[in-house]
Amino acid sequence: MDQPTTLGPASELGAEVGAAHAPSSREARKQEFMLARLAAQEEQRLRQTIRAALKSKGLLSAEDEALLAAHPAAADEERQAIERGREKKLRDEERTAEVEDSEADIREKVVELAALLKAAKHVVVYTGAGLSTAAQIPDYRGPQGVWTLQKRGGQASMPIEYEETRPTAAHMALRALVRTKRVRHVVSQNVDGLHRRSGMPATSLTELHGNIFLEQCVRCGKRYLRPFHVTDASSYHHHQTPRKCAAAKCAGAQLRDTIVYFGEKLHDADLERARAESAKADLAIFLGSSLKVLQHYKFIWERPRDKQKRFVIVNLQWTPKDRTADLKINGRCDAVLGRLLAALKLKLPAYSEHHDPIAALAKITGAKAVARGAAATAASGGRAPKSRAFPTVVRRSADERPMAAEAAGNTRKRQRRR
Repeated sequence: MDQPTTLGPASELGAEVGAAHAPSSREARKQEFMLARLAAQEEQRLRQTIRAALKSKGLLSAEDEALLAAHPAAADEERQAIERGREKKLRDEERTAEVEDSEADIREKVVELAALLKAAKHVVVYTGAGLSTAAQIPDYRGPQGVWTLQKRGGQASMPIEYEETRPTAAHMALRALVRTKRVRHVVSQNVDGLHRRSGMPATSLTELHGNIFLEQCVRCGKRYLRPFHVTDASSYHHHQTPRKCAAAKCAGAQLRDTIVYFGEKLHDADLERARAESAKADLAIFLGSSLKVLQHYKFIWERPRDKQKRFVIVNLQWTPKDRTADLKINGRCDAVLGRLLAALKLKLPAYSEHHDPIAALAKITGAKAVARGAAATAASGGRAPKSRAFPTVVRRSADERPMAAEAAGNTRKRQRRR
């Protein structure tokens, strides 16, 4: 009868050594993770090969047919994914296409809009980039928009400087509606300053994403309107300008531009003002906006229990809030607002530099510059000093010029700006 085997000193040592070389729990987890990653990579390569076979034109090769037959479940999933991609592409093309209602439809819808406007007690208008395309400022999601062209490998261009732009007919129509109290407040996503330049009172306007002509003191909050855009050195989370606050109590505190880039927090005062006006609104009108951003502001879309709130959208493209709207007009802002003024028996005001604070500041700055030049000429005995030229649109005076190193990328930054 065999005797039970007992471990001798060498066997016990071997067991201890084996235990010492057994992988630790940490090493085991690492090995498990590496194996899982390798398996995922192999699965990804297999899926890519299957998708390439399914997308190939013409007859499948014997090798591709064998591959699809060997992995029927994965092949079905890839077929469905390809079909979903095609449907999404078609849907996106339909949604980005600009569709304009017929003249008869627009005429009928404008009559309905005029009736809504007359019946409303507090009208708030929300404006987007589509309002300013007639001023040669590109939008973002239109056929020639900034992001649309970027997706195609192109780049949107702006043929003129911001200082050279002028308010469109739609901007002037909104000024008339505000002046006659038909519209109580305008909330704009645009940074081009054209609402202010139309002569619209600052008290009736909230520029959610800032104004390229406006800078603000970081200490006292005082805002300065300039006759030139102040965003030469501006970028995401970098808003400092080369100028200082003139208030004595601030002791030369730094100024910042007011632009809000994507991913940055809105200015509290502007957000609260927009929220307060939206809460009072019984009619909200959206002009030239894709609503891709505004759809996320819940306070805009809340319908109070104590009053009826209506929504009107004027845009050439599909928006995610079309089904929410009580009225959707597929039309150009200039044309729709022009017809609206006519229905309300209001006159479209003409643009005037007299009501444009930017143009007025440019004239004042230019006059001061000419006076300084005349004084320098007199002091030099009639010889013209080597001084800067002062164009009709004054860009910036000597003490207001941003650092040259920051100015090289102005055009590119403006195109990325909202």
